[in-house]
Amino acid sequence: MKISSIITIQQAAISIGISLLLLSFSAFSVMPYGQQPAGYYDYPAPVAYPRAPLYRPVYRGRYQQQYRQAPAYPFNYPYPVAPTRRAPEKINDKVKGTVAVIARPAPAIKMKTFDSAQPQKSAPRKVVPNSKLVFLEKIAPLVHRVNEDVTLERKYLVEIIDRMDRGYELDSEQSVWLKSRMKKYRVKSEVNITNLRESLLPKIDVIPVELALAQAANESAWGKSRFAREAQNLFGVWTYDESKGIVPKKRAKGAKHLVRKYESMEASIRHYITLLNSHPAYKALRDIRLELRKNGKQLDGVAMAAGLIKYSAKGEKYVAIIRSMINSNNLTDFRTA
Repeated sequence: MKISSIITIQQAAISIGISLLLLSFSAFSVMPYGQQPAGYYDYPAPVAYPRAPLYRPVYRGRYQQQYRQAPAYPFNYPYPVAPTRRAPEKINDKVKGTVAVIARPAPAIKMKTFDSAQPQKSAPRKVVPNSKLVFLEKIAPLVHRVNEDVTLERKYLVEIIDRMDRGYELDSEQSVWLKSRMKKYRVKSEVNITNLRESLLPKIDVIPVELALAQAANESAWGKSRFAREAQNLFGVWTYDESKGIVPKKRAKGAKHLVRKYESMEASIRHYITLLNSHPAYKALRDIRLELRKNGKQLDGVAMAAGLIKYSAKGEKYVAIIRSMINSNNLTDFRTA
């Protein structure tokens, strides 16, 4: 009896163990594929390739909320997600008959923020080709040299006006100099303080370097035109004196104008600056310059280009071209000698 009872107890224990083992396997089998039981957040869920072509897992029951709150889980979702920008879709769950919504996160948009306290980045400077730089570096010193001579003339005129204000008479040398400058700059009135201050002084002034460079580059095709090579003419100045010019190849029938010929490029620049300072057609340019002087501002070639409407038959289009050349070729960099 004792032996049989022991065998019976052993058989019962074995059967109970087998039952518990089967129950544990059945408990794990009812869990969704690829999920893990709650409480094990230290390990990510095993990767399971989706059986549907949507590349999105369907969340079921309480496990969805548990996995979203898991602090140690490295991803937002338990499975790798293929990138997509489609709208959220609804998928019928055939197992439980419920409807699960797959949420697709919107793509991140980086917004530009501007801080008024911080200096804003300026537009990138345009690169000037070497062929143009060679021309500019050759002409800019000549423009500065002529402007220095004009500055000396202006300074001497101011000294004469101050002398006349104090009641001193002019000597013969000063009188001859004044008459020659009045003829050069087309001032036909009498020699008196008012005439010198209001008519002659506004005309004896410098031309911004960037303006002269832009016009020289435009009129001479960056020094490559026939007039620039054969006549040293950088600004397309005409003349009707046959001894001082060359005949243009495309001159219309019956036209008598010639392209002015100079001994050097510096002579061409000198005549160009005198022309802008004296010719009635460019009074608007001189008025802009005078206004800048009165306001204590620096002479600006872009602003003074507005007075060049009569320089070319293109009119306002020519002004736009000159301004564009100043900006696109960084010509204001040549303001300093």
